[in-house]
Amino acid sequence: MRSRTIREGSVGLLILVGLGLFGLLALWIRGLNPGSRSYQAIVEFPNVVGMQAGAPVRYRGVVVGKILSIQPGPNAVAVTIEITPASLLIPSDVLIEANQSGLIGETSIDMTPLEEPSAAVVATNPLDGDCDNTVIICDGDRLQGNVGVSFEALIRSTVELTNLITDPVFFGEIRTLTRNTSDAAAGVAVLTRQVSGLTRSVERDLNRLTTQLQLRRSQWDKRQIRLV
Repeated sequence: MRSRTIREGSVGLLILVGLGLFGLLALWIRGLNPGSRSYQAIVEFPNVVGMQAGAPVRYRGVVVGKILSIQPGPNAVAVTIEITPASLLIPSDVLIEANQSGLIGETSIDMTPLEEPSAAVVATNPLDGDCDNTVIICDGDRLQGNVGVSFEALIRSTVELTNLITDPVFFGEIRTLTRNTSDAAAGVAVLTRQVSGLTRSVERDLNRLTTQLQLRRSQWDKRQIRLV
């Protein structure tokens, strides 16, 4: 009876240990680090272009956080991001873009400072109650984001361009423009030939006039010699 109780207790203990390890593994997979604090901010985008929770947040090209949640609204989409560690100070004057890495790649958030941070940034903490959000991004700030590289927009523009090129009205205008250009080129060629002919005619007249002047000058010189 005692051995049976020990076996059952051992089995229960193993189950509890397994559940604990499984929980720790799940937390590790989700990126939980008890020794590292973080802060959050809300970025409003006009369009998330395929963005999903868990996508990376990059600062100067380095992954510094992730997307926690995405909440659509009437005028924009509110994206909650988490920055880790809390000691990372990001200037408030920063460009925030949602960029797609490929046709089937995920959409990430890229943050690029527009100006070099000042010395005041170092003396500020994002988690402080008196954090100055005019200097750095503070915990709970609402920021404005933009759509950067979007393959969806590229595909949409390509389709619109294809539709425009295949439009009969547009194609007819192109043909008309080409015909008018050809006619204008032919007119310019005719005008060039006429100008060239006029130039040759003027040149012949000038040569004839020069010859006559030289002849008259020669006759005048001979007459003056006879008089002398």
